[in-house]
Amino acid sequence: MGADLFGSYVATVLATIVLGQQINILSANDALEGFSPIILPMLIAGVGILLSIIGTLFVRISETASITTQTVQKALNMGNWGSMILTALASVGLVLWLLPDQMELRGFVFTKYGVLGAIGVGLLVGALMSIITEYYTAMGKRPVNRIIKKSSTGHATNVIGGLALGMESTFLPILVLAGGIWGSFACAGLYGVAIAARR
Repeated sequence: MGADLFGSYVATVLATIVLGQQINILSANDALEGFSPIILPMLIAGVGILLSIIGTLFVRISETASITTQTVQKALNMGNWGSMILTALASVGLVLWLLPDQMELRGFVFTKYGVLGAIGVGLLVGALMSIITEYYTAMGKRPVNRIIKKSSTGHATNVIGGLALGMESTFLPILVLAGGIWGSFACAGLYGVAIAARR
């Protein structure tokens, strides 16, 4: 699973770099002489990794707190949200510093604020996916309680209930991903879709 995630992450960074190489700079404010759209994905990826490590410092449980699934989940959420917020702030700084005011890719003209919008869409999609995943897998939530209830009547109802819930759990992520693709494309075209996919 980790290798698959890493492979997907690297593929989206490379796709963004390839698309960045095809961008025409329409204004002369590029901080790296035309290379900013190429370098930006690598910088965001590198800073994001460092900020994810820093985000682990937010994962804390008090010595006096009871060790329950809710307490552990809350601590994990603090790390997740902390690293997301830090990444958003760092991305704003990098985009405003590096990118020119106006760019064009395959006939689609967009601005650095459009790229910021695409990054925001990517972060929103990541946040919503985290919330949806927690809902379908956390103890005490309706889906897990339904599986527990099905388990009391036998193996067959447990398997059937699990399959049904697994199919149901794909509906919201599909809508969120489709909305994310549309939103990031509206902000910055194909470059926006590629840069949002990295989040």
